[in-house]
Amino acid sequence: MNFLTLIDMLESRHKLSACKMILESFRRECGDGVMNGISDPVMINSLMDVSRMLHDSIDYLTFEDENRQVTDLVNHLIDYIDYGHDLERQLNEYLECCAIFSNLDGVIYSLCNKVGNLAMKAHQFMHGKHNKKTSAFGKACLAYCHVTIPSLWPRMYLFSNLGQIALTNQMIIQAEAFFKAAILCIPSLPLTFATQYTNNSVANNNNSNYSIRANVHYTLYYTLPDVQKNNKKHLWHLHLSVQWYG
Repeated sequence: MNFLTLIDMLESRHKLSACKMILESFRRECGDGVMNGISDPVMINSLMDVSRMLHDSIDYLTFEDENRQVTDLVNHLIDYIDYGHDLERQLNEYLECCAIFSNLDGVIYSLCNKVGNLAMKAHQFMHGKHNKKTSAFGKACLAYCHVTIPSLWPRMYLFSNLGQIALTNQMIIQAEAFFKAAILCIPSLPLTFATQYTNNSVANNNNSNYSIRANVHYTLYYTLPDVQKNNKKHLWHLHLSVQWYG
């Protein structure tokens, strides 16, 4: 009998606990070096079904810590899915994960990075000289990322990182689109933010909390590459100048 059938027989509260225990056990096995990667479709589908049950339990009433725990468990599972040189199969798996875990922004963010890395793997396998098939695969990866990047604070990093990946693969049009998207994110970046920290160096070793604000100045450098001269220097740079005051 499939163990998923047994899980379905449990009450909702116990079902979620069992799913967590299964994924945590998988993480421990990977941490002990028992597994370096999984490609068995039966195991992957079973663990995906367990992860889907956890994902479906997430709603707007879920605590942030619970959301983070589920995100970490799902990301760890996706990290260990490895089809080797079969990059198209790997991409299809990531597409399926994106559809399954659409409510977990942390998973979507991680998937964008992984799909970008697939384009770099194709570049590595072809030693930097794409053929028609691998070039189309790289463009598909970048197109997926462009439409999937969530509207979150880290999206500027994703845009800039994927732009550099596009440049490495000599996809200038895609790179320009990513860099322009990163530039458009600048107005939404906060000019002033507040935080707190504990100062342990005050007299008598007493811990004191201080509210600190900072003015952040953004400077952007952006130039198009000279492909004919094979210019490989950094083409995009964001400089943050921070001035602290209390």
